[in-house]
Amino acid sequence: MTHITEHDPVLSRVYVFISYAHEDREIALTLQAVLQDVNKSRVECFVDVRNIEGGTEFEAVIAEHLGQAHWFIGIFTGEHSEYCGFEVGMFRQMKKANLGRDNGGRLVCLYDTEEAPSLFRNYQNYRANEPDRAGLTEQQKNDFYKNSGISNFLDSFCRFSELRSPDPRNPEEYRDFLVEKAKAVTKAFRDARGNDVQAETILLPRLEIKIERLPQPQASLDKIPDDAVLTGRNDVFSIFSLQLPDGKECIQWSTLCEHIQQTQGVMLPWLRRIEQDICNAAQSRRIAGPEITLQGEDRKIYRPILARHKLFQNGSRKFYILFIETLPRQFLGRHHTSTLLAGLVLASRFRFAYFEEWDRFRVSKFGGSLSDREFCDNCTQLRYDLERMEHEAAEFGMLDQHELVAAFGEENRAIAESFLRVWRQAKLGLLTGMPAACETNQPFDRQAATKAVVSFFETMRPENRRFIKLALETYHHEITQQLRAEEARAGLDCAASA
Repeated sequence: MTHITEHDPVLSRVYVFISYAHEDREIALTLQAVLQDVNKSRVECFVDVRNIEGGTEFEAVIAEHLGQAHWFIGIFTGEHSEYCGFEVGMFRQMKKANLGRDNGGRLVCLYDTEEAPSLFRNYQNYRANEPDRAGLTEQQKNDFYKNSGISNFLDSFCRFSELRSPDPRNPEEYRDFLVEKAKAVTKAFRDARGNDVQAETILLPRLEIKIERLPQPQASLDKIPDDAVLTGRNDVFSIFSLQLPDGKECIQWSTLCEHIQQTQGVMLPWLRRIEQDICNAAQSRRIAGPEITLQGEDRKIYRPILARHKLFQNGSRKFYILFIETLPRQFLGRHHTSTLLAGLVLASRFRFAYFEEWDRFRVSKFGGSLSDREFCDNCTQLRYDLERMEHEAAEFGMLDQHELVAAFGEENRAIAESFLRVWRQAKLGLLTGMPAACETNQPFDRQAATKAVVSFFETMRPENRRFIKLALETYHHEITQQLRAEEARAGLDCAASA
């Protein structure tokens, strides 16, 4: 350990360099005030928040003050300052170069963790701790602080270069000074802990995706690496029908993708949209605009949102995805009538979007005159649009077979069941026919992709036509009955009043 006591030179001024993390700013300022109280005319402390002016080249200022410093004091509550290692190394080298030995200055650490940080392991360290028993008298508390690590540090500092020496005639005064200042520094450590997280409750399903530093620092992130680590919070993996072994809460990105590929047969649009948002966020670009949803194993509809992005000093990144459950929707009025109206609206919207001008839509979106890039973009957008339509239908209860049969009547069960069965089969064929390479600028079978698109719409066109006719007839019948009943009641009311 570096410990100078007997041969300290008597200096006119003693310079102190205080190193701390941003979160420990108040501790640093309290320590500065305490050390200057030891000897106001001779102690000068460097605390960067007060000593570096805006626009200054801070590394040059730090080096200048390290060169002057007789003491280097590090503050540690769990995180080092970004430049702490640099500052420690420079301080040691400067003192060794100036004095020809490695103890030309005092290097200490004040900390409140269970152990001193490894960076200061070979130096003097003083722990800021408080009495661990309640109900102590004031005298017992004072006795504790008199023998505490912070008090020992202050005593060492006071005796350095005769900054403050105890008066042999009144030693209690010196002891009371150490106790008072030790309490102040310890309280600053305690107050800094006030912002530490004591407990955290995660209210929404959350997926944390950690990507380690890329092999080349300047490399851009264009896809999530297969070995990216996914940590699930609040049972998020159950949304994907993924059961992790007991005690395990992490999987790799490739595992999730493979699971969804196996269970769904295709890579789902929401997964690609999240990957796209993460890559954009990593490169400080705007994330994708239109929202996208997914249907969980519990049949609920979730909206995945990239809510947070952390970039760490070592180059690794962490992304936080929230899965927000959307509320079931219903038009105002009776549930039965609302379901009919929702079916009519959604089926009509599908017809308006694709079948009213099918020939123009087919040529403009998937015709042979389009470039491969334009064709791919339109395929991707079709995926998003169909997924959004399906989830909107699910929110209205239209994808629930029991709800649909109850709305259209038992006599129409076959049509309702056929529509749902054909929709699922046709959609799976479409998504399977549009390969994932379509979104990665890789070669793809355009003829097969075109055939998949045309086949999907040719399959769904008669189903859509039949569903709309049924919805119109059933809704018309339902509303007509309600209106006739109202008119009958109004007639009775008029007769009664007459």
